[in-house]
Amino acid sequence: MILTLSQLTSEIENARREVKDIKKKTAELKKEAKVTMFALEDTEKKLQVALEEAEAAEEEFELLSRKVEEFDQVEGVKARKNEVFKRLEPTQKEIGNIKTATKETLRKAEIPEVAKRVV
Repeated sequence: MILTLSQLTSEIENARREVKDIKKKTAELKKEAKVTMFALEDTEKKLQVALEEAEAAEEEFELLSRKVEEFDQVEGVKARKNEVFKRLEPTQKEIGNIKTATKETLRKAEIPEVAKRVV
């Protein structure tokens, strides 16, 4: 019976040590869990900020895309305007030639008229 009591005492001591170790490990795990939770919260905040920045960047991208489209449309209008002016250039030259010819014809027509008046 003494052996058994000695064995029980030893087992109780071992169990106490194990409980103490388990409590110590539990405390360490709780600390690690807290640190992990803080890190998780910090990461969530950073993720939220990154998400907001991404949304703002997307809006800016859409705005810039619209501006590029508008610029392309303006460039298209300018190109069409230049084409029209190029097509009008010969017509304008012809109009100038006609005006010059008309003036010359009128001038020539006035010379005989003046000569008739003089006579």
